[in-house]
Amino acid sequence: MQLSTYGNDDTVKNSFGLATGHAYALIQTFVMKMEDGTTRDMVMIRNPWGKTYYKGPWSKDDAKWKKAFYKKQVPQGIDPSTSHGKGVFVAEASIFKKSKSCFRQVSITHLKDH
Repeated sequence: MQLSTYGNDDTVKNSFGLATGHAYALIQTFVMKMEDGTTRDMVMIRNPWGKTYYKGPWSKDDAKWKKAFYKKQVPQGIDPSTSHGKGVFVAEASIFKKSKSCFRQVSITHLKDH
C-alpha cells in the first residue's frame, strides 16, 4: 500500500513535517492500548528515502515512547523513538482524517498473474 501527500514539491514540508507531493509506504496497521484501557488505531509508515521528520503526535520525540508499555506494543520489534533513521514512524490512523493537512491518497497495487 502506498500513501501520497498533498502538494507537488517534495522540498516543502506539510504541517506534520512530511515532504509534500511524496509517496510513503503503509507498512502495517495495529491497535495501541492506552494506559487507561482505551485503544487507538495506529499506522506504521515508511518514507522510502530512508529518513523521516514526522512531527505529529507519536513522533520519535513523543514522551509516550519513553514507556516500555507503549514500545512493546509496536509490531515487528520497531522502536519508533529510534527508527526514524530508517524512515519508519508511527502515527494514529486519525492522521488520514485531517482534511488536506497530510495524506491525500491511499493506493493498493494489484499484481496479476501472467
